[in-house]
Amino acid sequence: GVPAACAAAAAALSRARAGDPQAVEAALAAEERGRATATPLALALAALALVTADPRRFADRDGPARVAVAELGLPMPTAGEVAAPAVALPAVPSRTGGSRGVALRCFGGFSLAVDGREVDCATVKPRARAALHLLALAAGKPVHRETLVGALWPEVDARSGTRNLQVVISALRKLLEPDAGRGEAALLVREGDAYRLALRDGDDVDLLQFEAGINEHTAEGLEQALAVYAGELLPEDGPAEWVVDPRERYRLDAAGAARSLAELRLADGDPVAAAAAAERGLRIDRYDDKLWRLLDEAYTAAGNHAAATRARAGYDEVLTELGVR
Repeated sequence: GVPAACAAAAAALSRARAGDPQAVEAALAAEERGRATATPLALALAALALVTADPRRFADRDGPARVAVAELGLPMPTAGEVAAPAVALPAVPSRTGGSRGVALRCFGGFSLAVDGREVDCATVKPRARAALHLLALAAGKPVHRETLVGALWPEVDARSGTRNLQVVISALRKLLEPDAGRGEAALLVREGDAYRLALRDGDDVDLLQFEAGINEHTAEGLEQALAVYAGELLPEDGPAEWVVDPRERYRLDAAGAARSLAELRLADGDPVAAAAAAERGLRIDRYDDKLWRLLDEAYTAAGNHAAATRARAGYDEVLTELGVR
């Protein structure tokens, strides 16, 4: 498992340096293998790959990868020293005849880039940010005016809420496309009594990539889904009613993807990758019985009996915490 982990991480770094659009996913998958095999070199190479492909994603990573880089004495730029991700945003046709690329992230924190320009949402009021997040959550589907008003101004009458929404939409259009003239906005559009973000084929949207990966029902698709699931949905919106249910649904889907991937990897005779998938799932949902059992089974099949013992001990701690033991 150790040589395979190192090879996967080295391949991810090569893809990142070549500007491969799939480099981020490859780096995150390599990081999981490095964790599962406790291989510092694999963790360090995966970290180098990620910071090369997308420094913003690397900035949110936790300690093991950074520690591995430091221990091996490898040079690595910080996220702040890299001006932009090495992977270019895809160019897609716009309504005005130019090109437009959108990169939209909702997992682990909201971010939006248009034509490579990071949109600074701090410049608009909180209700406008919430409206943008609601539209982003729809991932290109229309959101009815009443849904937006009900979520953002539940305490006001319909007329006042509609007026407030018009002010918010105007502010968002200026934020998203500051150079667009009146009536020329192409990204935030109105369709009857609904509004939507006019996303296009080729736009980089984590919610769509997650759903596409889940729906493939293949190991590769499940790995893609887990790679883009960078954390809970829109954490900055806290316990807002409109986000709580989809946040939990995506979390459970991600944990389920990890379970299915671990089972597939075990069936394929790759217990190291199965253990990595189970570990990833338990970081999403540590109370998932099936994932604990899969982790034990995978480490035992890999001959890593110490790790299997730790997995059983961790499972016992969870059962004790729940009052089952």
